[in-house]
Amino acid sequence: MASCSDANKLIIHLPDDQQDIEPIILNLASGELGETNLSDLPITTLPLGDSEKRWLVVGICVNKIINPLLRKHVDSRLMTLYSTLKSVHQIDNQGYPRHQKKFPPKSRSTLNYENINSNVALKKNHAAFNYNVTSHVDFAKLFLLPHMAKFSAFDDTCDASALLGLICNIQGNCFDIHLKREAGILRSRIRNPWAHCNFSDWDELKYMESFQVMNSLIAHLNLPDNEEKNKRSELTDWEKKGMKICFGSSVDVKVVAELKEETKSLAKYILRTERLQQDETESIIRHLQEIEENMEKFQLSVQNSVQRDEFAEVYRDLKDLSLDQQIMSEEISQIKDKQKKVRKLQKTSWQN
Repeated sequence: MASCSDANKLIIHLPDDQQDIEPIILNLASGELGETNLSDLPITTLPLGDSEKRWLVVGICVNKIINPLLRKHVDSRLMTLYSTLKSVHQIDNQGYPRHQKKFPPKSRSTLNYENINSNVALKKNHAAFNYNVTSHVDFAKLFLLPHMAKFSAFDDTCDASALLGLICNIQGNCFDIHLKREAGILRSRIRNPWAHCNFSDWDELKYMESFQVMNSLIAHLNLPDNEEKNKRSELTDWEKKGMKICFGSSVDVKVVAELKEETKSLAKYILRTERLQQDETESIIRHLQEIEENMEKFQLSVQNSVQRDEFAEVYRDLKDLSLDQQIMSEEISQIKDKQKKVRKLQKTSWQN
């Protein structure tokens, strides 16, 4: 018996009488004749609970769709506000004790200057603080708790908690009142519960509410019509994917691969930017890694199964081809024998 194996340890056994087709099987196993295309293969189940799937899809949507939109909006609004305050109140060149203490002046909250210019190293020696606010990014940090103000720009270093906190915390007309309401709902009803990883909370109603809130928030970002339409469409696409994988509909390998990559991206994002309590961060990362590993194993098992079926089919086809070759060889031999007899008869006839 002959055998061959590919990278996934698939074994193909060939009968002794079929050794002539072994090189072709070996080429298939090593990938020399092309790779298996699994992108359209239907799958019926994923190795995750329904609540985990809902939790994962909502997290992906917040990270992939909502956060970039919030960064862009907050960046633009705070740039305008900072430029005004720099011109009117010279907040880029101010000192103790005449520095801007609150914004707006009648606000209940005091601006947190510990978050800029390395003032935190001076402990509570407020008189020694550097109160110059030299950018709109530093200005944003004045409205946040220290653990939320670690970003360096309105980019991937600025997480959902900071963005939603800025929209909710900055009073006045910097942000639309309806947007502030939706940001508050997203923070309290979606983002914070998501960070706690309590999967039992993520039932069908919670899932539907999450997409309603995200869509409502997008509607109040004053996006250009085409951009709003595209982002809503992207959200709807993910909502449908989540519903399909939760309700037992067939899901192809391409969707599984996309979920796995987005899970990996989400885990990296959490490690890099989220300013959660340490136990919350560890819990989120642990669950995301477990989900990614489960999907990786599932992909491999599906691929192995498909490849086994394909190799079996190829083997049957090649075996049939070999049989056809054998029949053809026998027919050719018979023809040659007849030709020999004809030549012999012709030779005898010429001699007579």
